[in-house]
Amino acid sequence: MGGSGKQSLARLASFILGYELEQMVVTQSFGMADLRNFLSEMYRKLAKPNSSIRVYMVTDSQLKSDTFLIPINDMLNSGWVSDLFTKEDFDALVNLIRNEAKGNGVPDQIDSLLNYFYDRMKKQLKIILCFSPVG
Repeated sequence: MGGSGKQSLARLASFILGYELEQMVVTQSFGMADLRNFLSEMYRKLAKPNSSIRVYMVTDSQLKSDTFLIPINDMLNSGWVSDLFTKEDFDALVNLIRNEAKGNGVPDQIDSLLNYFYDRMKKQLKIILCFSPVG
């Protein structure tokens, strides 16, 4: 039901746990490119050393198109959205976590670093869906 406090409870829970809450600001002209930009910026924040856990809150009113569900589904299934970054941008993200990975005993090999990166994203990104069951 609308107005039952789903978003308020999500915000309160995030605050109590000390997580940073991220939410899209959707405008009339908001499209898939804007969604991908928002998600890429969120992943960049998560890749920074000593970054805190982030909560991504999605409401049904923010989904202007059914295609918006594709990257959200990817995030829920694997913690990652494919084709979000260019090769150069992705390499820069991996380089951000390289020292942290070495400190945790991860070999300096691309496969090991990628696995560490993906595991880190899965642990540090929480997704809250605030959808109304009506409709």
